[in-house]
Amino acid sequence: MKRPIQVKILFLFAHPLIGSFIKSACGQTYSDVTALKAALLTGYDRDVTPVLDQTSRITVNVTAYMYTLQDVDSVKGSVVIPLSLLCTWVDEKLRWIPSNHGNVSMVKFFQNEVWKPPLALSNPIEFTIVEQKQMHVMVMYAGLSYMQAGDIIESSCTFNLKFWPFDKQMCDVIFFPYDMPSSEISLNFAQDPLQLYFDENSEWLVEDKTYFQKETFGFTELVFRLYLRRQSGFYVLTIILPTIGLSVLGAMVFLLPHESGERAGFSITVLLSLAVFLTVIADFMPKTSNPFPLLCIFLANQVVAALLETVFVILNWMLYQRAEKGKQIGAFYKKIVLFASLRFGKGRKITDSNIVMEMTEDKIVENRTIDDDDDNNGMTWKDVAAAVDRIMFLFFLTNAIVPTAVFLLTVTTSAQLNES
Repeated sequence: MKRPIQVKILFLFAHPLIGSFIKSACGQTYSDVTALKAALLTGYDRDVTPVLDQTSRITVNVTAYMYTLQDVDSVKGSVVIPLSLLCTWVDEKLRWIPSNHGNVSMVKFFQNEVWKPPLALSNPIEFTIVEQKQMHVMVMYAGLSYMQAGDIIESSCTFNLKFWPFDKQMCDVIFFPYDMPSSEISLNFAQDPLQLYFDENSEWLVEDKTYFQKETFGFTELVFRLYLRRQSGFYVLTIILPTIGLSVLGAMVFLLPHESGERAGFSITVLLSLAVFLTVIADFMPKTSNPFPLLCIFLANQVVAALLETVFVILNWMLYQRAEKGKQIGAFYKKIVLFASLRFGKGRKITDSNIVMEMTEDKIVENRTIDDDDDNNGMTWKDVAAAVDRIMFLFFLTNAIVPTAVFLLTVTTSAQLNES
């Protein structure tokens, strides 16, 4: 990974100076260059800012080249980017007249031989100084100096995961001169200071970029900001759709006949499947509570629904078994049957108090009067269990569909950047 990046860095660094290098090579000898370098370094102190007037500031212009989004970790809160910084400044201590030195108009020094701007990452995961001692500083005869140093930096970012995995993020890469306050150095952007050479990333898209300066504790900071959007297709196929499917499947338990004896087992199987599924996808889930991801709330709702389905299946089985014990049906259960028949039944014969009514598609027709001696008025516990099944099926099916629609509508339309 590093070798191709270094090739890019060398190319970007070299091409502005190719013309000058060819010109300077005409007529110069090895001894001319070595003698000039020795003369320039005589009395030179790389720890002193190379300006003749030490009360003035040195001006450094910076261009950032970013090559790829190597890794974006929303759980850890970091972004890894291979980049290089091209810095230009005028070194007033490294000036000469080319005609006096064999027409040498440019010389190269290793970065640890001369002064260079001490740029550090302001928001690192690990403290990072951008420098490469094996690279050179190229100096023109008028003192104009070029330095390009590259590294793979890991910058910390604050992620707003409320709308994960349909989120948009803003990530800053910030540099500052770590031991030079604003009174000693003027850190500025060069023309077109942020250039992206990104390869396609499988999860993130760079929607926009910007850059700006800011002052922090007396130091000038250069902020390079990237606007990212997550590609959510993978998470839709592996998390959201399977969860919706398990939720709808769980509601289907109330359509199974009691005589099958598989209702409780089916419900528990769905619950365990959802639990195992959530365990598998736990590594993909963001571990944050501020703000709490809406997807976590959605998944928690489906888990609670699966638990309640299991509970109601067991309780309803107990109601169904009362038919064999001959227990009297209370008024509350009669109202449940009446409600289920009025709301969800057609063409069914139901009983309320002393009146048996036949439900038709358009009207209710009084059929006959029941003898007061019949305690249950022709209603059985199986009717009660069937009514509960109808109500629970529609309730849990609605719970599977409506929250899903609300969740998807919210996260796809409300996702926005947190610029605070």
